[in-house]
Formats: sequence, structure tokens, C-alpha cells
Amino acid sequence: MQVTIGFNWSSIAIQDGVNGFTIGVAINNTLWRWGSNSYFNIFDTNPQQMGTGNNWKQVGVLDVSETAILTKNDGTLWYAGQK
Repeated sequence: MQVTIGFNWSSIAIQDGVNGFTIGVAINNTLWRWGSNSYFNIFDTNPQQMGTGNNWKQVGVLDVSETAILTKNDGTLWYAGQK
């Protein structure tokens, strides 16, 4: 079963738990998130784009917090979520 119709992904990360969320980079290098994470202000099962940038490469999540770790195509490292 396809999870997100109309999307193709190059990178996906899932944080499981009470405030679980999914974050992904689409094949056009845009960044998307969905789930129930209060730090991202998301409470939706439909993907929502984060910002307007199209230079994201890879995503990951920390298991013990509500934080995503991201890299851009230029090699810089970013985070989003709980500090």
C-alpha cells in the first residue's frame, strides 16, 4: 500500500512514540513532515512542506527526542524540533 500518494522520496526518517513524526526529502529536494509532533506544530497525517527550500539531501531523527537532523546538498548540517 502506498503511504503518500503523489510523492516520491529520496530520504525518509520516522520517530516513533507518543509525539511520533515522519520527515522526508522528496526527489525534488524539498523537505516535508507529518505526524503528531508538537515541536514541528504538526498534527496531520498528510505531508506538509517545511519552508520553500529545494536543496535538502538527507534526514534522520533522534530516538530519544523530538528532533530531526538534516543535511543540505552543500554538506551543511541542520536540526529541527526540540532544542
